[in-house]
Amino acid sequence: MSEILEFILNFPELLALSVVSLFRIFIAYFISITLAIILSYIAVSHSKLEKILIGIIDIMQSIPVLSFVPAVMIFLTKFGKLGAELASLILITTGMIWNLIFSYYSSLKSIPKELREVGKIAHIGPLNKFLFIDLPYAIPGLVWNSMLSFGGGWYFLMYCETITVGNIDVKLIGIGSAILNASEDGNIIAAIEGILSILIIVTLTFLLLWIPMETWSKKFVVEEEIHGKAISPSMFKATYKILDKIYHLLLRLASKFRDRPMSFDIVSKTAYIFVICLLSALGIFTLWLMTKIPLNELLDVPTSFLLSLMRVIVGICISSAIAVPLGVYIGLRANILARLRLVILILSCLPAPALIPVIFSALSKFDLGIEINAILVIILSSIWYIFFNTAGGVASIPQEYFDLAKITRMNRKDKLTKIIIPGSAKNMIVGFITAWGGAWNGTFVAEYIEFKGEKHALRGIGSLISESAEKGNLEMLMFSTILLAFSIFIINLFGWRKVLNFILQRHLT
Repeated sequence: MSEILEFILNFPELLALSVVSLFRIFIAYFISITLAIILSYIAVSHSKLEKILIGIIDIMQSIPVLSFVPAVMIFLTKFGKLGAELASLILITTGMIWNLIFSYYSSLKSIPKELREVGKIAHIGPLNKFLFIDLPYAIPGLVWNSMLSFGGGWYFLMYCETITVGNIDVKLIGIGSAILNASEDGNIIAAIEGILSILIIVTLTFLLLWIPMETWSKKFVVEEEIHGKAISPSMFKATYKILDKIYHLLLRLASKFRDRPMSFDIVSKTAYIFVICLLSALGIFTLWLMTKIPLNELLDVPTSFLLSLMRVIVGICISSAIAVPLGVYIGLRANILARLRLVILILSCLPAPALIPVIFSALSKFDLGIEINAILVIILSSIWYIFFNTAGGVASIPQEYFDLAKITRMNRKDKLTKIIIPGSAKNMIVGFITAWGGAWNGTFVAEYIEFKGEKHALRGIGSLISESAEKGNLEMLMFSTILLAFSIFIINLFGWRKVLNFILQRHLT
């Protein structure tokens, strides 16, 4: 009885903490979307810089958030509480920005030639081009990926509000730090309370903002008819009208402002030189780090990476086996997607680390329980990206293609290989790339767990980074992070990027 009373009394406070965390997430979101748009334009304006910049983004979205902590905290803790808040915002941003960049960048690259020609003929400047051509074409994908980024912001909130590096130990006010404290203490009831408060705030946010925005974004879809029925705007009339008025106000202001055509050559060339200098400095810094670390510890880093790579591959394979068939099935049934979308989106915002007290307490009793727990966390860190992008890609295929398949009596195999996979290829590959990054982000949570005052570590690059951060071993932390980044770059260069380019060239040109 006393536990129930304590549950009821603590819940309003946890809801208030969730609102504080929500405020941080929205600030980080606006930072993320602004940077995503700027970086996308820089990338598409210079072919040489594009390859380097997108490669770096591929790597950065795969590096665990914890790896950014030392450099951020060492500098920003000098500014006290404000510095800690800025550090938290930067870390939340690193969990949100990547799929927004990929979304806007891929939209810019796939704008129909006819729309580009209209801009050239009209001699419109960058502001009008952005508001009349680029942004409208990108809005559907940008809104959809914004909802995914929103989930990404909640996912690592626990570790963005509780920052520990050596002697630095900062805990900000928020639901993330409250849940992490409960997790470390093994307080399952408090952790469940925190999870419920997050679910309530996330549900209200989706109902009042994201679902109306997603409905509003359908106005900008290029095809005249979309497979399935959209949610009626009347369900969210107030928010829908506000969004429409804001956008039309921007259009009117832009139409009155005669901006001159502007070249990004100077910006892109400067950025290109800066990136080359940065990479050169990073190489020299890595060699210096190697002289500071004992040989046996240096040799442990590649082995740890390979063990984590095996877990990531297993997690991605299991996620794919579940998410792709389910995404295709639901994507082909728009009515089911419309009904389940809100529930699935809300579940995707649930921080997997918050489930550790519940899952780990049961699995830790088994011999391979810690390993199974690690794979589960990696799956939860990646599965939503694959599912949402697959379902969204399949749902966006025009109905005319399926009507044609019906008329020609196309069998299921041909329908899958000639319509569904080509039609959703772009979305699916983006889903796999972001899932790949999500899986790597999940490794440091999966491989290093503190439960009931005890630390449980699996050998891997995630636990190596976590332990180095906790001990304040900055040399090992930075070297591990750089080696992780370099290894992921090689895998992306010879794996993901080639697959992406092959599918885009085969199905989208």
